[in-house]
Amino acid sequence: LNGFAEIIKYALILDKELFEYIEKNKKNMYPQINKDKLKEIIINCIIHKIDVVQLDEKDLGYRKILNFGHTAGHALESYLNFQISHGIGVFYGMKVAAKTSLELNNINKKQYTRIANLIDSFNIKPLKKININKILNFMYYDKKSSNNKINYIILNDIGSSKIVNNINVEIIKKGLSVL
Repeated sequence: LNGFAEIIKYALILDKELFEYIEKNKKNMYPQINKDKLKEIIINCIIHKIDVVQLDEKDLGYRKILNFGHTAGHALESYLNFQISHGIGVFYGMKVAAKTSLELNNINKKQYTRIANLIDSFNIKPLKKININKILNFMYYDKKSSNNKINYIILNDIGSSKIVNNINVEIIKKGLSVL
């Protein structure tokens, strides 16, 4: 399950075809996925990572897209005293980032719904009684944040992403509302 969070991440930031494949076949994906198909998907994700790292070996810009879903995900892990796994945190974080992308009009409601439905199909349940401001405070400590500004990875489309430097905190709060 944790590994699927990373697979979905690559689909969302770089590979619309992979997203559509998983979306179409989600009933056969987890936990009973065909091992040969899983191997093919993992190799594809590794190739994506290699391509990104080669373009930004020193992690100065573009490579930060690999942290899609991780800013809110890491914050949730900390907020919940590490009672959720990293992958579950990333699933939640991707849902937050997708909602943030919707709030910024980078994706439309239909795209957001497709993303949320796919994440939810992995049995990712809404969290109860969370404090958005406390989660937001943890986000300021993320490695992509600096000078008390949150730098955040959002979607341009399913399969396309970008970094927003100094994202508006009110937009992030709207994103966090999906938790």
